[in-house]
Amino acid sequence: GDGSLLYRRAAGFCLEVVGWRAVAGRNRAGATGWSHIASCRTGAEGPGMQVDMGWSNSGAAPAGWRGGEVAGIIAPDRKHEIRLVAASPAPGLQPSAPPQPPSMGNHLFYAIQWFFFAAAAAIIYLLVLRKRQKDANLPPPPQDPKSRDP
Repeated sequence: GDGSLLYRRAAGFCLEVVGWRAVAGRNRAGATGWSHIASCRTGAEGPGMQVDMGWSNSGAAPAGWRGGEVAGIIAPDRKHEIRLVAASPAPGLQPSAPPQPPSMGNHLFYAIQWFFFAAAAAIIYLLVLRKRQKDANLPPPPQDPKSRDP
């Protein structure tokens, strides 16, 4: 995809949970822990869907949710796969942090930082060239008469 469907509200129906996986995640308060992703069967057609059903301190799969209607926000995961982050968590879980589009502020800071590094490197290079030029223009040092070859 082109990303145009990301970070929008969506709903789906999980006919059956065929597996769980836990990935590093955050809850709405910003605490780190585990986000629990359900792999759902959605029907005979298609690959199914991945649903972030909530957050906990434990990586163990939640036992209380077997499927059903899910509403939330569409988001990419770290593998650039699409998942639905549920607005209401499964029993025993807290809501996962809502997904946020990447902010340009961080990218802008990163770019400014590297331009600064490049400018500093260029200044250092120019200073080294200037020193070499000055050293090349100096008259040769006087010879010590005692070190002359006979």
